[in-house]
Amino acid sequence: MGDGHCGGKVRSDDTAAASAVSWGRLPAAHRRLAHDALPAFRELQAALHSGGVTAPVLQRYAQTISDLLVLDQDTLLAPEAAIWDLLQVALLHTQAGGGVATESLIWLLARHEGALSPGVPLGLAAEELALSEAAVPEAQPGFWETVQRLAALGRAEEAGELLGRHTLWRRAVEAAGDRAVLAQVAVLEAVLALLRSTPRLRLPGAPAVGGGRAHDEPGGFQEARQVWLCGVVAARADERRWGACGDAALAAGARGLLGVLAGDGRALDAATQGWLELLAARLLHKHPTAPLLPDAPALVAECVAAKGGTGPSAAMQAAAGLLAAAAERDAARILAACSLVAAAGSFLLAHAVDLLPPGAPDLPPAAGTPSLPEWYRCEYVGALAAARATRLLAAEVAAWCPRRGRGCVQALLERTPPGEVLRTVRLGRRFGLPGAARHAARAAGAAAAQAGRSAEALGLFLRAGDAAAGAAAVAGLDDGQVADLRAMLEAAGGCGPLAAAREQLRLQRAMAALARGAPAAERAEALAAAKDAVLVLARSAPADALPRILFAVAELLDAAPPVFSEGEVRALVRALGERGGDGPEAQAARLALARGLTRAHVAALCPA
Repeated sequence: MGDGHCGGKVRSDDTAAASAVSWGRLPAAHRRLAHDALPAFRELQAALHSGGVTAPVLQRYAQTISDLLVLDQDTLLAPEAAIWDLLQVALLHTQAGGGVATESLIWLLARHEGALSPGVPLGLAAEELALSEAAVPEAQPGFWETVQRLAALGRAEEAGELLGRHTLWRRAVEAAGDRAVLAQVAVLEAVLALLRSTPRLRLPGAPAVGGGRAHDEPGGFQEARQVWLCGVVAARADERRWGACGDAALAAGARGLLGVLAGDGRALDAATQGWLELLAARLLHKHPTAPLLPDAPALVAECVAAKGGTGPSAAMQAAAGLLAAAAERDAARILAACSLVAAAGSFLLAHAVDLLPPGAPDLPPAAGTPSLPEWYRCEYVGALAAARATRLLAAEVAAWCPRRGRGCVQALLERTPPGEVLRTVRLGRRFGLPGAARHAARAAGAAAAQAGRSAEALGLFLRAGDAAAGAAAVAGLDDGQVADLRAMLEAAGGCGPLAAAREQLRLQRAMAALARGAPAAERAEALAAAKDAVLVLARSAPADALPRILFAVAELLDAAPPVFSEGEVRALVRALGERGGDGPEAQAARLALARGLTRAHVAALCPA
């Protein structure tokens, strides 16, 4: 397999439909994510299939994926990370009720300001002003605009820090008693006090961002907000204070900031960049307890129109479509919106299907075709399968696809590279596909044998349960190599094909020693080893191999004095009768056993 598109079709064990796996290579960042996210993915799928998924389980999974996307630090993942978190906000956070949606949007924009806000990211603008060494910070371009934007997006603490750098505070100390300075300080103190005391509703499940005075109960929050708003309105209407200010820039900046805090539409529009910032600001300062989703289509449309469109960013376009689709619980449109920032086989879409709202509409699958969520996951499986490093990971993901999963897993396991056969065997057993695992091990063993790697070939053939092929693979080894292999086989245990391969190797070496005319002591040892191996193989060798084994040791059955006792020969006759068949080798073996039985019987009657 390689890049591009190729595939393998297999028949699923439980459906008449063919399962196809197509390949399309994932970027390196997605391959890293696939490995890192596997434990969380596996845990969630197990819970889903056992019916034990609760809101906390789903939220923990979503946050784990979010953290992986953000921590990766790959700029290519920034839009996908932003849309994943918007999925959390729209599909999980909003389920907790009004107030959570507002704080969640504020958190979203603070976390992904680079992807979801046009222009200079707000945090970067604020940091540049904070680190500026200018003698008059408030005279720097964008000072008041940044303060107002921070306040509009609920980042009161950062806005307050910038206002703390205003030179008025120093001048008030240096010019003690100067009425003009004191009047200006009074303006700055009033807006700063209102900014820092902004009431915020922090219900359980709502992320906390930006400062202000937190309230954990809607009733208390509404009361505090009404009192606070009265203070904001009074400050805006205090013409005597504004008249005494005497600093046009300070007055304009402070009036704009109070307009933001009061929820003035024009002030919010002027302070924000992009429709999503405007949406978050309107919710925070005008409707802080309102749920997002019921009115999302109308709210998004208003904000998009106010800002002249969604903007050129794919993430911004995806966010608009996602919020509207989430309000209508339309799974197809939610995924279509996500696809604006991610290809069909992407990490984002394959994991987003688990966040879709319960009971969301789905495309009705035709007979034998996958559902909409499974289609996206199968695309992801194909993309994972294109890279050797994630091919077996693709099998793990495919196993959770109810319609096509089994066929996909079988196709992937049968195409496993030789270096990953052990993991393939484990996966095959785990997914109930031992045949696919044996196929992969046998193919890898044949490749190793052809390349002259006999020891490796033997191990692979044993994994495939092909003892005869394993014995053939080591037929030409020298004595030193055989000793190493014998130790390996002894350590492997005495069950099934491993025991058979071990005894076939032992028999082969004993017969070779007899054929080359070994000294008497070595010959006696070889006879004993051959006899023991034959007796074990009569019980453990594959049925098709037993006649060939007995035919190969015919000279032992004809030996004088007899190598086998009468009882041992009878046991060999029974074994051949039960499993030997009627082929030419079986018939020849029966004749040899008949002669051996006669010799053993005579020897028992007339001992030497």
